[in-house]
This record gives sequence, structure tokens and C-alpha cells, in this order.
Amino acid sequence: MLRQSFCILLGLLLLSGCGGGGGGSSSAAAPCDLIYSIVFLTVEEGELLMPLTPTVDCGAVSDWSVTPILPGGLTISQVDGTISGTPTTAGTDDDYLITASNSTGSTDFTLRILINPNAPCALTYPSSFVIAEQGTAINPQTPTVNCGYVAQWSVLPALPAGLIISQVDGTISGTPTTAGTDDDYIVTASNVTGMTSFSIRIQVNPPAPCNLVYPLPFVVAEQGTAITPQTPMVSCGDVAQWSVLPALPAGLIISQVDGTISGYRR
Repeated sequence: MLRQSFCILLGLLLLSGCGGGGGGSSSAAAPCDLIYSIVFLTVEEGELLMPLTPTVDCGAVSDWSVTPILPGGLTISQVDGTISGTPTTAGTDDDYLITASNSTGSTDFTLRILINPNAPCALTYPSSFVIAEQGTAINPQTPTVNCGYVAQWSVLPALPAGLIISQVDGTISGTPTTAGTDDDYIVTASNVTGMTSFSIRIQVNPPAPCNLVYPLPFVVAEQGTAITPQTPMVSCGDVAQWSVLPALPAGLIISQVDGTISGYRR
């Protein structure tokens, strides 16, 4: 009887050691090999992102997470890890650690996201033709830009001497120092995404002559005798032409060089 009980006990111990009765259990596989199709995502502020869906092998994913949080307007799906949305703020340029996990383990992928600003558009100045006078400050020409922000302002060819363009808002201002300019200038507002341009013509004229004075306001001439040449003074500006109304008496002339009146009264 004792021998029989010992055999029964030994048999039970053997069954227990072998996992008898099917009482054993196994853990679910952890996700592995998480991959997105790109490692560097560039998108424009306000532009709808084409959904970016990853692949993942091994075990089923029960949770998707991102560190740090995605830029405003972008989300990650808890169903399949797809990143989608429309970014609302430019300036982001960071690495994001995306993790697919379950109760057993996890797998990671690093995605860099760069969000660029909208390109500037519809650049316009108040006037497309500016007439300036040498030595006189021009009315500042401040433009408008309809979209995006401007990182840089440029002009080709260079503005006339004495005029500048502001890197803050594109205003053209200053006092031209040299007359004779009459050219078209291409002003460009740009950022990393794109640019917009406007053509403005600038003409710089010389200052008007002023304070014309002759030595005598009254000249008495004798017929057949040369008069004393009357050479005038002009205080400002360059004289391009001299004229007299009515016509001078016969035999007298006015110089187109300096306005001197000379000759013989006939």
C-alpha cells in the first residue's frame, strides 16, 4: 500500500514538472523595425501634409507616442502611426522620436521635421515710376506684401547713389546725389521658400536752376558798336538751355554755354 502511494505521488510530481494539463502561457511579441518612408520631412506652413504612414514588423502596436510633441497642426494616428495635418506655425526644425509599443516592448524611429514659412507674394510699391531730384530727399516708398514673411530685400541693379532699401520693410528712401539716372530696378522680397518681385523705374533729374542774375538790368547799346558782354550768374542747378523772349535785337546773341549776351547792335 505504501509503495502504491509513493508511485502515485511521483507521477503527479512528474506531470507538474512537465507542465501537464496545458497550464503554460507565452508573452506577445514586441513591435520591431519601425520605419517611415523618409527621415527628413519638409513642409510649408498652412500646407496640407501628405499623410506619412510607417511600417512596423513583429508584434501588434497598442500605443503610438512622439517626443517632443509634434508641431502645431500635426497629429499621429493611434491606429497605424500615420502623421498628418496642416502645420500652423513656421520655424520648426527638430528631431522627433516616434515610438510604437505594446506591453512587451517597443521600437523607435527618429523623424526630423522642418516647417518653412509661406513664400512672400504680390509685392507692390505705391508707384511704379519715381521722379527724384538730385539733392532732394524722395518721398519714402513703402511696399506691401500679401503673404508670407520677408527674410531679405534685394534690388538689381543697385539703387542710384544716395538711395537705400530697408531690410526691415523694403522701404526705398534717401537723397539722390547724382543726376542722370533713368532706369528700371527689380526689387525682390524673399525667404527660404520663395520670392516675389516688383519693377520700379527711378529717374533722378538735376535740380532746377535758380536766382538767375545779369550784371545789369538795363543795357544801352550803340548801333554798330559791340556791347560789353553780359555774363549771368545762376545759384543752383545745371542749365541745359538758354532762351530769350522776345528775340534779342538784331546782331545780339545769347550763348548756350553760359547765357552770356554779346554782339553788335545793327
